[in-house]
Amino acid sequence: MKEALFDQYVKQIKSEQDIETFAQHLYEELYDEERLGLLDGDLSFTEFAKRVVVEGLSFRPCPSGRIDRIGLPGIKFSDGPRGCVLGHSTAFPVAMARAATFDLKLEEEVARAISSEIRAQDGNYVAAPCINLVRHPSWDVLKSHTEKIHIYWERWEQHSLAEHKRMSWYA
Repeated sequence: MKEALFDQYVKQIKSEQDIETFAQHLYEELYDEERLGLLDGDLSFTEFAKRVVVEGLSFRPCPSGRIDRIGLPGIKFSDGPRGCVLGHSTAFPVAMARAATFDLKLEEEVARAISSEIRAQDGNYVAAPCINLVRHPSWDVLKSHTEKIHIYWERWEQHSLAEHKRMSWYA
């Protein structure tokens, strides 16, 4: 069986090829129709609505960007600033409460746990950490780390490193 194009590129990245070159080559391989398909999820509105009504919003990851022709697995999204929202998973304190500890090691451990739970439930992309500066009484502002951008970036770095190690399909 012929190796998928995406898998060939993953091997090139592992051998230290420039990731921008990888992305450009992969993009050039896509048909216009496939490129447009990357702008939304893989489920139609009707499929998504039916899934939400029957299963609930967070029962399993939401797929997006899968292109079988080149072996691109796409992303399998889960929300997750307070923990993996799929199935029965750990709920952590909101990010703002965690940020108040100023403990970057704790944040890395939380990120690893969230990533592990999402990966165990077939996800590979998590929407965490988040920043939310909207000040509206009906909106949840407690899920974000902080409005102090330098602190946010430190938290983001901890999450990104931990999530990259756990979530990446080429890890």
